[in-house]
Amino acid sequence: MNAVKILLVTAALILIGMVAWWLIKMLFGAVFYLIVGALVVGGGWYLYNKVRGTDPWRVRR
Repeated sequence: MNAVKILLVTAALILIGMVAWWLIKMLFGAVFYLIVGALVVGGGWYLYNKVRGTDPWRVRR
């Protein structure tokens, strides 16, 4: 009976580790896509303002 408990605990630890690894990969993937998206939007905004001939950081009053 003791061997069965050890086997079940080992299987549970492996399963928990696999789920944790999947969650960590998903989190870092989402952060990567958010950073890339922000860079693309910011670059497009910068180029749009450069073509218009205005300074994107200047505040109009």
